[in-house]
Amino acid sequence: MANYIRIKGGEKNELSGVPFTREELEKVFDLYVEIDGKGIHEHNPKIHKLAETLGRTIRSVENQLLGYRAVDTGKTGRANFNKLIKVIWDERTTKGLRYSVSSGLKNLIGKHLITDEYVAIFELVKNSFDAHATKAIITFENIYSKRGKIIIQDDGKGMNFQHLKERWLFVAYSAKKDGSEDEDYRNRLGVKKFYAGAKGVGRFSCDKLGGKLKLITKYDEEYSKTEILNTDWSKFEENAKAKFEDIGVEHRTDPSYNFPFRHGTILEITDLNIEWNRKKLLDLKKKLEKLILPESESGGLELNDAGRRSFEIILDVPEELEEDGDDSEDLIHYYRRVNGKIKNFVFETLKLKTTVIEVNISPNGTEMITKLIDRGEPIYRIVEQNTYNKLKDVSFKVFHMNTVAKGMFTRLMGFSVYSYGHVLLYKNGFRIYPFGESEEDSLGAELRKSHKERSRLGTRSITGRIEIKGENGDFQESTSRDGGLIENEAYYQLKSCYHDLLGKFERYVVDVIVWGKDIDTKDLSNNKDKILELVEELTGSSLIKNVWYNEKLVDILATKQKNTARSLLGNLQRVAEESGSTKVLDDIILAKKRLKDLEERTEEAERIAEESENAIEEVSQALKFSEQQRRYLESKDRRISDDARSLLHSIKIVTNKIYSNIEITTRKLKDKKLSNKELLERLGIIRSSADKAVKISKLITRANFKGQSEKKTIDIAQYIEEYLFAYGELFEGDEIRFEVERNSSSLVRKINLLEISLVLDNLIANSESAKADTIRVKFSNEDNKLVVLFSDNGIGLGSDYLNNPDVIFRLGITSTDGSGIGLHSVRKMLKLMKGSIEFKGNDVLLKGACFKIIFD
Repeated sequence: MANYIRIKGGEKNELSGVPFTREELEKVFDLYVEIDGKGIHEHNPKIHKLAETLGRTIRSVENQLLGYRAVDTGKTGRANFNKLIKVIWDERTTKGLRYSVSSGLKNLIGKHLITDEYVAIFELVKNSFDAHATKAIITFENIYSKRGKIIIQDDGKGMNFQHLKERWLFVAYSAKKDGSEDEDYRNRLGVKKFYAGAKGVGRFSCDKLGGKLKLITKYDEEYSKTEILNTDWSKFEENAKAKFEDIGVEHRTDPSYNFPFRHGTILEITDLNIEWNRKKLLDLKKKLEKLILPESESGGLELNDAGRRSFEIILDVPEELEEDGDDSEDLIHYYRRVNGKIKNFVFETLKLKTTVIEVNISPNGTEMITKLIDRGEPIYRIVEQNTYNKLKDVSFKVFHMNTVAKGMFTRLMGFSVYSYGHVLLYKNGFRIYPFGESEEDSLGAELRKSHKERSRLGTRSITGRIEIKGENGDFQESTSRDGGLIENEAYYQLKSCYHDLLGKFERYVVDVIVWGKDIDTKDLSNNKDKILELVEELTGSSLIKNVWYNEKLVDILATKQKNTARSLLGNLQRVAEESGSTKVLDDIILAKKRLKDLEERTEEAERIAEESENAIEEVSQALKFSEQQRRYLESKDRRISDDARSLLHSIKIVTNKIYSNIEITTRKLKDKKLSNKELLERLGIIRSSADKAVKISKLITRANFKGQSEKKTIDIAQYIEEYLFAYGELFEGDEIRFEVERNSSSLVRKINLLEISLVLDNLIANSESAKADTIRVKFSNEDNKLVVLFSDNGIGLGSDYLNNPDVIFRLGITSTDGSGIGLHSVRKMLKLMKGSIEFKGNDVLLKGACFKIIFD
């Protein structure tokens, strides 16, 4: 123990009377923690040591320690300790510790959390709906320039300054979730409202779409003013150690602002992060029409005294108006237009003759009602006890898509049912993404089918929707807005119920319609108990409380199964058994074995049909992209080359062959005039033709044409090498061969992929016209430039042009039997890319012509 002698009048030094600094008190706190608040007296050597370090008297350090003890225990110690002691104590102890939030949080809940640009727009549209808007207008301005802008405006209730401060700028807070969102609107609504969004992060979708946001809003109240908020998202990325709340946003109030509606909100997003083009805009349109269930279909959208509330979405892209053409109202033209009001598509409006199953779980969750309808004819309706305790006020509606229904869908809509999607999921009228997307299988239909391929339905043979209504708080959407539902007990029960529904559906669609279920319908019409047993067998349920069945059910089932092979063999077997014919019985047993083989081969045929459908869809997309390419070329005052036109013509011929075979196959199947052998043969032709068309289309589409009208940062040498390799794959045998000498040459630039692809196409076509079967390309780097020598073994440039070779780049001049357009277009496009081309000579790398291309 250290020796301490008290000094009369108190110990003093030059710092006596000077308040302890925060830094000093932090060190005193550390000592208090070290000694656990014990041994606070003048003889403690640790106090002596700290006093010496700080240049303070021992008694003054002791006094501050007693101050910490007073705060710690609540018991009175020395009264004259520094007031900072309590502040430091609150900050440094469990009681006072608190998280700090880095400015990097913006990325986590913005562009990194919302990974899909379509979902980002969905979130902002849902905010408009939740704000009681009757319309949301989505405008894309100047998207083909660096001044691109996305504007989303609505006529909702808007916000005032207090709302901006306490809601919009309060991260992860949702007034919708705590019930305060519509406190001042409650009397006006008169009904309970369910919200499309309630996470408090949807507003950060703006960050996904662009680097800057200008929010303009006007609240629905008397004497309201327009509030304007400017956010530069890049400021949150400058310093990861900066606190989120310390990054300022610009605000001003503008009473004179000419707001387009009486009240509402406008979001202006600039410095766009994504390059938009016509293809992406058409995709957005298709997705938006499935975002909200139409008013007549969902009980989830709010009601008022005047009836169901209306809400419309309008897509406005001035730069696409000319390309949209006429405003015809038929579906195919509707889907080819970008601009206009989004139609909320309902599958039933197509009035396709197919089989549908509906399951409705009552609002209180006690009963489950199932209805089966076949081509407009009700088959049965059963009421069962609901065994899923987490499911209430949930409904399912699933359609079976056979070959005829798929064909009709494609003819009416202009695209396949596969590209439309399968079973979509909605909660209170709003779609939960990505359920039902073409390649998505969250509910496990495809996985289930893989276990029993022949007798189960997969995503390619069904479409429809699931609706979750009312509170149903157990069904929570993932914060990552393309992540579906949080996987909890309610989710797993929904999935299990869906599988049960598919089982019921399959007992009719597959067992009865496709294969012919072994049902003895003889004398059933006079035996009600037997019919009830039959319904129970068809539904697979033993918990039926109430049942209704079509009075013609027996006749319907008899008709469905009478022409099936299984039914026919069953009838023959009964006859053979009655006659005692052993020979016939043996033949029937052999026939049943062959039937099993047939079923397996038919399964393979169905697989081929699905693959053919995919190939046809790919060809269809290729044709759409080819049309986009044609429009692009025309807009730049270029003509399409004879080679490209020839390829387009080839695709048209092959596609017509595909559709012709589909029509014949569909008609013969419908008329029951198609043997299994002919079915397989025709599917083989379709598959072969589709493969051929896809192979040709890859040349036109460059396997990624949808991105090629955009500029991308690429290694030009690597791109050309890979492009030529892919091009070479399209030729059979030794029609043309490519030799590439790249070494380590490289030049990374932002470039228009469409233009560079067209340059290569024209050069290759030029070589083909010169009767070349080999093209050699050699790269090198000179003075930070990329030099490309493009040579072939053709006939070379004619002697008439050797003295003045530059003339071959003039429009209409050709040294072969070509059109005289290709090389002119090549030089023009290279100039746009800050490149150049010149004739190097004959017999440079190969015996034919050689061109020197330079990229700066």
